[in-house]
Amino acid sequence: MIRALLWKEWSEHRWRLAFGCVLLMAYMALGLKTRLVEDEAIFGSGLMLGAGLLPLLAVMGAVAEDRAEGTLARLLELPVRPWLVLLVKTLMGLAVCVGPLAGATAVALVMAGGREVSAAMMVKLCGNVGGVTALFFVWSLAFAVRQPSEARAALVAIAVAAAWWLTLMLIIGRPHGWVVYIHYVHPLGFAKLTWNGSQQVAIVIQVAMAGLLWWWAARRLAASAGRSA
Repeated sequence: MIRALLWKEWSEHRWRLAFGCVLLMAYMALGLKTRLVEDEAIFGSGLMLGAGLLPLLAVMGAVAEDRAEGTLARLLELPVRPWLVLLVKTLMGLAVCVGPLAGATAVALVMAGGREVSAAMMVKLCGNVGGVTALFFVWSLAFAVRQPSEARAALVAIAVAAAWWLTLMLIIGRPHGWVVYIHYVHPLGFAKLTWNGSQQVAIVIQVAMAGLLWWWAARRLAASAGRSA
């Protein structure tokens, strides 16, 4: 049954994965080939493009698409727990989010690794932005899990991104204690190349927050399954 769920999600999300890979890899290749701006600018802007676009595509196709098409009720009637259904959808969504970033980084490493930006720095930046992208998807999924349409799910994801940036803007320039908040608690702190304090602690905090949000989403999905029954 899990294999069937994985195949279903793959067949529905593979075009999103392919679109993301083609878009980011082509952007990276053209930018690094023409060299109209510095390599760091091209590489960073390509990753940030993916961080903003890919979670939006993934969350639109995670639960809202099935709900809009009327297939979610049938999925929740299968002899598997609702949280397993959500887990499969989450894993495929994370693949859509992270796969194109890895592909774009591979293109950058082949074309310009060590030219202006070291290969190690490229990998580190990809990992940091990939972490933010994964967090963005999980947060958006948690708040959009009961949205009735893909458009509503996309609006929720945009609202999550706006809230992240708004709180970050409000915090910048505050006393040092708020800087610690950015590094350890605020999701966008994941994108920083250098961290003040223990990076491992920050990762644990962010993963724990994302895990709690995912657990909340799984409970909400199970509750909706109970009502539909």
